[in-house]
Amino acid sequence: MLKLPWLLILFTCTIGDAAASGGGVDSLKTVLSKTTNNNARIDLFTEIANQFRNKDGDSMLWYAEQALLLTNEKTSPVAIVKVLNLIGIYHFQTAAYDSAIYYFERGIPNAQLAGDTAQLASFLNNIGLCFTYKSAYEKAIDYHLQALELKRLEGQQLPLANSLLNLGIIKRKQEQYKEAIAYYEESLAIAREFNDEKKIANALNNIGSAYVSLNDLKKDAGYFEESIALKRKIDDLQGLARTF
Repeated sequence: MLKLPWLLILFTCTIGDAAASGGGVDSLKTVLSKTTNNNARIDLFTEIANQFRNKDGDSMLWYAEQALLLTNEKTSPVAIVKVLNLIGIYHFQTAAYDSAIYYFERGIPNAQLAGDTAQLASFLNNIGLCFTYKSAYEKAIDYHLQALELKRLEGQQLPLANSLLNLGIIKRKQEQYKEAIAYYEESLAIAREFNDEKKIANALNNIGSAYVSLNDLKKDAGYFEESIALKRKIDDLQGLARTF
């Protein structure tokens, strides 16, 4: 049985200016212990949280929450966006989707105030992902389409490919296979334009899977063969495991 590939995620988190020269966690903690300026402390707590990302989720959450506690009406929306993004990521990764949605939604007005269209699209996309995992597909589509429109307006081509792939995955879950294929093919065209071999392989695999669902076995083989060849070329072992 061919497996449905994991949904793509567009989480972004940039480094605060006050923390950028700090180095590792220990040195950042040292700087933090000597820092009294509130905004600088927010940046340092945020960067320490970011250092723990994908390593120690509980520590990431603790430091991000300390940063959030320090924010007030005078805090830069840029700083607030980074904190809310990290807390939302933690809850997403622990499958606490309602909590993730809460923090990502709080991030939306701050991203708008910051003029950060890329992060705004990311928040919308991530809320869409949360609703997808909650099987609330119509809500998921609504948020993904909002993210898609922003990416089109801003000319964010590679992130656009991810959104198209996510929409295709939802359509396949809804058994709307032809619509899924249309989204996958648009994603594939963008990935080919940028020669992003991992995205190309993912799109090909998804198209093949959709044709399997349509029982069109003549078409699926070529897509799977090209996807497998690319995944072997780039040594994408996880992607290969999801293909079979």
